[in-house]
Amino acid sequence: ELERRLKASGTEIVFDGSWSAGMMAHSPKGYELLKQVHADYLRAGARVVTTNTYSVTPSTAEATEIPLENLVGLAVTAAVEARQVFLEEYKIENVDAVEPEVLVCGSVPPLRSSFQPEALPDDETLKKEYSQLCSLLVPKVDAIFIETLSCIREVLVCLDVCKNYQKPSQKLFLGVGVYENATLPSGEGVGDMLDAIFKKYNSCLPFDVLNFNCSTMDNIEGALEKVREWEGLNGKTITLGAYPNRMDHTVGSLKQKYARDNQNGDPEFWNRITLWKGEERAFAQRLMSWHVHYNVQYLGGCCLFGPEYIQALNVAKSCHVRHVNLQEVEIAASGKQQHFCL
Repeated sequence: ELERRLKASGTEIVFDGSWSAGMMAHSPKGYELLKQVHADYLRAGARVVTTNTYSVTPSTAEATEIPLENLVGLAVTAAVEARQVFLEEYKIENVDAVEPEVLVCGSVPPLRSSFQPEALPDDETLKKEYSQLCSLLVPKVDAIFIETLSCIREVLVCLDVCKNYQKPSQKLFLGVGVYENATLPSGEGVGDMLDAIFKKYNSCLPFDVLNFNCSTMDNIEGALEKVREWEGLNGKTITLGAYPNRMDHTVGSLKQKYARDNQNGDPEFWNRITLWKGEERAFAQRLMSWHVHYNVQYLGGCCLFGPEYIQALNVAKSCHVRHVNLQEVEIAASGKQQHFCL
């Protein structure tokens, strides 16, 4: 969404893996646009906002020559300020309503390229760099939001570091990407990952929520099914979250294909992606079915799902609570006010 709006404003983007981090520090317009994007998702109904730290890592800080502390501070401040803007608007528009709880979650990303476990450094380097990031990020946020990890080794190291910095009041979300047949990008199974975590932590699960993110809807659904099977075998209950991307194929398979075609990288990578063609209501219905069938408690959208999809999901959630058939709901928007005709 941020990319789309930057392009619409005429801003040139160089996709070098650190563009969103550098944009915050080098462009006042970019920073304000980031706040606007956060606020628009909140207006659409989101109640969890993740910091723009997915590309903020020690290696990114070194490449951009911007101190890691500065990048983390900008990302957190943008999310916190956007929350404040939204809450002030909410109070004006809903005088007698209870103020909603909005969590600012610190995004803890893969330290190298997403969906490429073969690019990971050794465990000591992972531990060192995650510690550098978490020492700056975790004290500033409401919850820890690990995202898009791709192999069991990465999961175990990242969990260890995050647990060391986690405050008692903070929830810890573990997020992984998934491919076909409930596998991680490494080829390891989701069940094998849970077994490894279970073993390392003495039959306990050290996270509060297991998220599947930045993956196709079909692949996430397969992973949700696998988790519920694992629970039955191990006598555990896992709180689940899911936020798919809008792509027809896995990012990893696309990267592999175009790496073969262009050994120097593909600057047109994002323009080659084919998108899931469903409309907002289909998105909302699909995700609400995960809540019904798999008791998924945290739902949202990842890459290429804009605020309009979150708005539709919020309507679907309200209809589910009131036992209203979503087929009877029409959505119209006028300015900042959302009108839901039941």
